[in-house]
Amino acid sequence: MDVEVIYENACLLTGERVIHRGYVGVRQGLITALGAGKSPVHLRARRRVDARNCIILPGLINCHTHVALVFARGLTQVSGRDPLYDLVWPVEAQLEPEETYHLARLGIAECLLSGTTTIVDHYFHADQVARACVELGIRAWLGYTIMQQHGPLVGEEHRQSALIFVERWSGRHPLVRPMVAPHAPDTLSERWHQDLVTIARQLGLKRHMHLAQSPVEVQRIRERGFRSPVQYAWDRGLLGDDLLAAHCIHVDAQDLDLICQSGTTVVYCPTVHASGGKVAPVAAMRERGVRVVLGSDCAAGNDDLDMWEEMRMAMASQNIARGQRLVLSPGEVLAMVTREAGVALGEGGSLGVLRTGAVADLVILDRNSVRLQPPGDQVSTVVTCTHPSEIVEVMVGGKVVVRRGRLLTGDQGEIARLGSEAAATLLSKAAARHGWLQELLSKIAVGEHRA
Repeated sequence: MDVEVIYENACLLTGERVIHRGYVGVRQGLITALGAGKSPVHLRARRRVDARNCIILPGLINCHTHVALVFARGLTQVSGRDPLYDLVWPVEAQLEPEETYHLARLGIAECLLSGTTTIVDHYFHADQVARACVELGIRAWLGYTIMQQHGPLVGEEHRQSALIFVERWSGRHPLVRPMVAPHAPDTLSERWHQDLVTIARQLGLKRHMHLAQSPVEVQRIRERGFRSPVQYAWDRGLLGDDLLAAHCIHVDAQDLDLICQSGTTVVYCPTVHASGGKVAPVAAMRERGVRVVLGSDCAAGNDDLDMWEEMRMAMASQNIARGQRLVLSPGEVLAMVTREAGVALGEGGSLGVLRTGAVADLVILDRNSVRLQPPGDQVSTVVTCTHPSEIVEVMVGGKVVVRRGRLLTGDQGEIARLGSEAAATLLSKAAARHGWLQELLSKIAVGEHRA
């Protein structure tokens, strides 16, 4: 059997074991050859790569993003305001589709350059996010954010746009899978939530929702007569093995039992909420058998989209929360952004792993980097030390999209320029309506803000 490319003599982190000297062959977007030792003599390849100085692992999966929300980068840490309710939502109320496209390209480029090959994104104007994903070559599960009340873009118009997005992108492109994306328990009525559950299950789609994210959400749900957002979601049939629930911070033991019984996957976003003084009780979740995966969330509270950073923050924050070491091991957090994430998305065995028949989403690292030497335990070293600068190549669906710090699917300079211009336009429109934002931007422009 011929392959298009074969990497030989590499250290392979397959998701199940470490192969210290092995090979990976790729054909038509899939891994079609993989093993230890030398590649079979009969295996012919158009391109052979001696990867003896490389580590190859599955591409990273970011299970909760808002990639277009990069407009908030560098603002939330200095504004003194609640990142979501008092900063992001007033700005997003002015968001236009073309701005979303250019902002999404900026976020996606950052993801690819740091080794993330799949995103699970929850945002407005999702058609434009999908357009950017296809253009730059990232794999994506995408949901158009649906809000009925409280938020920046609400109402029937956006609900219909979300349903049209699902119809338009179902089976349209191999890199894009639509999801149903209600925002949160408190921002939709019970009827809207239940209608969306019905639609998603009829179509066989995953759902993506924020859950137990903030004290504001908890209070609003209690005003409806429920003990907690999780209790509300359980009672109203919103939980299930088709749901990725982002955050789940404000939960108690009863909530965790309900999450476990329902088969819901929790997406832990450690950097955002560790900085807010409270973290999700991931250890208690995992002890009950809840599947937990990782996400970066957005540039409001977490100013980057680096999943290497999220793995390390997940370990550190859970150690602090539990008051003990190794609550999460390097191998466990690596599984959360590879193999376990693939299972959560319904692609167990074919996404987030290195094995024959799996999609060829790969990250190739320079094992001779000073940060990765001496190697010690290979998994521990990769998780605790890797920086995007160690990346030699990133492959999505058999196509190399990054090589040696350069994005091959788009002009990085143009992406940065147009993304920055879109952010400036959006912030300028919002500042015209909100004097505090105009004041903040003016102080930042002359270097007078207080960090």
